[in-house]
Amino acid sequence: MEISTASSSENLLGRVFNQRHTRSNGKVLLTALTFVVSTMICGFVSARDSAPAEEVSDALVSIFEAMQAGNVDDMVAAYSDDYSDSQGGYKAILRGAFGMMVAQGVFEDWTFRMDECEFDVDGDSATASPVHFESPLGKTAYSYKMRKEADGVWRIVNSEQK
Repeated sequence: MEISTASSSENLLGRVFNQRHTRSNGKVLLTALTFVVSTMICGFVSARDSAPAEEVSDALVSIFEAMQAGNVDDMVAAYSDDYSDSQGGYKAILRGAFGMMVAQGVFEDWTFRMDECEFDVDGDSATASPVHFESPLGKTAYSYKMRKEADGVWRIVNSEQK
């Protein structure tokens, strides 16, 4: 999983349809239908087996999309009221920190990757690590501890730079 402010890639189905110049229309349609059916079957099987991990992954993606959009309210809402980190951070100071980072353009032209991320879900607690961040300023990775709170939303309760 990768989200980047600098990319504008097409989806896979679009790339299949854009191959018309090398295939007949029938082959393109057959290839596209095969892709759609395979995706639906695989999606059903993996959703049944890994729904909690996907919920955690989706929550992290939403947080990083909020960062890229500069939406401070959504960024702060992604953190539990019980959030803390080893640097002494807690939720009350996040709004100011995120606001300053948005104003300075920190989230512009950066990418986060979850291609190596492992999810360990145990009931209403989860750990996701490593999540990689890359920007012109450099690279780093974080580990996130999350909790599914009473309202059913997965929120970050701890984050540590690796």
